Amino acid sequence: MNALFRLLFSPAPDSYPAHALSIALTEAARNPFFYEQAQVADTLDGRFDMLVIMHFLALERLRPEPGSEAFQQALLECFFATLDRSLREMGVGDLGVGKRIRKMADACKGRLLRYGECWADPEARAASLLANLYRGDVTRATEGMPHLLPALDAFAARLRETPLDARSEEHTSELQSPAMISYAVFCLKK
Repeated sequence: MNALFRLLFSPAPDSYPAHALSIALTEAARNPFFYEQAQVADTLDGRFDMLVIMHFLALERLRPEPGSEAFQQALLECFFATLDRSLREMGVGDLGVGKRIRKMADACKGRLLRYGECWADPEARAASLLANLYRGDVTRATEGMPHLLPALDAFAARLRETPLDARSEEHTSELQSPAMISYAVFCLKK
């Protein structure tokens, strides 16, 4: 029975690296720096937007690599599976989860496309971050963006320097457990 439970509720072995990366991106998005110095709103929406930005930066790192499409897809699936679990842990009922995930997926897709179009242009990137991450709050963006942009650029540079075959061994045992910790619920609740 225990083996059946593990088989049904454990991630597929080929998705372990994607889970590990998604967890690492979630941890990075939870960094208090973003909510204190960078002035991102410490709300469900603000934390969701930071998660999307971190996943965007990872997807941008993966995009030019040949054969990375399956890994990119697995990364997004891990991200949304975590959001799904988080909503359920926060008490959203089964009927409401699907609707909220669809809204989140639409918002995520729009942001990923927009960031992909504008990230190389500093003015367009700032305008996109003002609209999405700061929700049009010019005062907050003016105070926070001078801290945010260098931090995101440094994070993207670290991602570019990381070889694709690097794996987080510290997360592997957690990922093999059927009781895998849902890090995103902490992101969304804090």
